[in-house]
Amino acid sequence: LLRGATFNDAVQEIHGFVELNRLHEDQTTFAPNGMTALYDGALDAIEAIETYGRDLTAKDFFVNGIVVIVTDGAENRSRTATIQKIKDALARIARAEQLESIKTILIGIGDSSQVKAGLEQFRKDAGLDQFLWVGDATPSRLAKMAEFISKSISSASLSLGTGGPSQNLGLN
Repeated sequence: LLRGATFNDAVQEIHGFVELNRLHEDQTTFAPNGMTALYDGALDAIEAIETYGRDLTAKDFFVNGIVVIVTDGAENRSRTATIQKIKDALARIARAEQLESIKTILIGIGDSSQVKAGLEQFRKDAGLDQFLWVGDATPSRLAKMAEFISKSISSASLSLGTGGPSQNLGLN
């Protein structure tokens, strides 16, 4: 299942949790613009997985979650979320044990060393699992990013039922 959301000046859900084979092209496109509500977007994604995971677990499903945050900018617009709220949500998920595991990946795109440094610090401070810097958004690099995301989702699926998290992967 995949949920899509954007975080420009505010967080906006593109679509709720949908089976990948039932997604339509118009459910996967958006027009990024404006500022970067990174903290609000990250917290929204983590809490959405927490809520949906709890609902699925209550129906006797095994559940893993993976949050992939892709951004070309550092935090400059969040209204309600803070790094502490993100850390608290991740800790709450770990304590509740309703998800077998959750993996959080931050992916940065662009050519700004300042943005890269800010995203690296955000990953560390928020307790996210992994940070990857793609660099310039060339067709080749975006294709590698898409392949990485696909492999990360597969890794999370393969670890389901093992009691352990999926493994960190890298861009090839």
